[in-house]
Amino acid sequence: MIRDMTAGSPVRTMVSFALPMILGNLFQQFYNIVDLIVVGNFVGASALAAVGASGSATFLFIALSTGGAAGCTVVISQFFGSHRMSETKSAVYTTLISMTATGALLALTGLIFGDGILWLMGTPQELFSDASVYLKIYTLALLFMFLYNGVTASFNALGDSRTPLFLLVFTSGLNIALDLLFVVRFGLAVPGVAWATLISQAFAAFAGLTILLSRLRDIKLPDRPPLFSAALFRKIYRIALPSMIQQSIVSMGFIFVQTLVNRYGPVLMAGYTAATKIDNIAILPMLNVGNALSAFTAQNMGAGKYERIGRGVRAASLMSSTIALALTAAIFLFGREFLGFFVDSEANAAVIEVGMDYLRAVSAFYIMMGMSNIFASVLRGAGDMSAFTFCTLTNFGLRIVMAYALAAKIGPAAIWWSLPIGWAAGLALAAARYAGGKWRLKGLI
Repeated sequence: MIRDMTAGSPVRTMVSFALPMILGNLFQQFYNIVDLIVVGNFVGASALAAVGASGSATFLFIALSTGGAAGCTVVISQFFGSHRMSETKSAVYTTLISMTATGALLALTGLIFGDGILWLMGTPQELFSDASVYLKIYTLALLFMFLYNGVTASFNALGDSRTPLFLLVFTSGLNIALDLLFVVRFGLAVPGVAWATLISQAFAAFAGLTILLSRLRDIKLPDRPPLFSAALFRKIYRIALPSMIQQSIVSMGFIFVQTLVNRYGPVLMAGYTAATKIDNIAILPMLNVGNALSAFTAQNMGAGKYERIGRGVRAASLMSSTIALALTAAIFLFGREFLGFFVDSEANAAVIEVGMDYLRAVSAFYIMMGMSNIFASVLRGAGDMSAFTFCTLTNFGLRIVMAYALAAKIGPAAIWWSLPIGWAAGLALAAARYAGGKWRLKGLI
């Protein structure tokens, strides 16, 4: 359902738009989470560590995909908010074509340079083979991942967050079934979970594309808009390219952190892998509140309704803070049980302890992370990309510096304590930029 977010109650609009995004992205996390649960329980802790080692490399490609999608959402949303439907449809078509082409190029790049990335990260020799196979198969899925993220960006820009949710519910179930079939029944181990992810991603991409094109045909116009517009492509990549660069630098930061983790051996690697996956699931609802706020901001920027953006920020802040407090409590109460999904708690007690050290340190600061994301999301939705990029890169750059600087003094604990330090810096910068109001001058259309 296409939704105009420039009218009606901002609070009700934000809640009804954000909730399907939160649920949908939680299901999307199952692609990797189920991989880890299956290999950790049916293959072993070493296989879990191998998938985790390649995970930092795959995040590089995922980050480029989400960065590109963010740029597409902002441009489409601003055109849709101003009711310029011909440009809206053309921007969607341009998004789909450019995202698919980018995914194909990066898939080829990953196949060629994947082993080199793992080698530079210092992946232990005993894990290298499994990590390499997982990474190669995963990169084949990039074509479908980029297409799907382009489809989702278009749906979100048009105010429809429910269709991606329905797609992800089904494809997550498909991924679970294929994981169990390939690993438990056929004994394919690490390659099995990678193939399951590829097939599920392909289904989601093509199903979503079919539905989106059908919705676009329902928007009747006197003239047929161009399928690809060079002018709109430049507008999209004015936002998307900084987002992709920012996200790729962030992902390179994760590779540097993973390299530091690798120094401490397979036990810490396995515990870190399990804990970061739980952490990623935990922060995802707050990130999706921010994504919803970006689309809300962009539509209202296009309509020139700046006062609604402030009301949306207040609604999003309340949602994010409530979620953060609930997640912090859940992790402190049930963290060991969550980690037990990935490895046998009795056989891998040391792995569980590493994971708990990580989770206790970062979850105490979730509310700060959520508020940092809220203010940064307004900047992104407004098209204030220089400020958005500076805030987020300061956050992650400080994290890397502090992780390495503190490691010599406090050991591996520096890896997780560096996160809240980065969040604090990002929050201070983004909040100051929002309060200054210069983001209002950054509209794209």
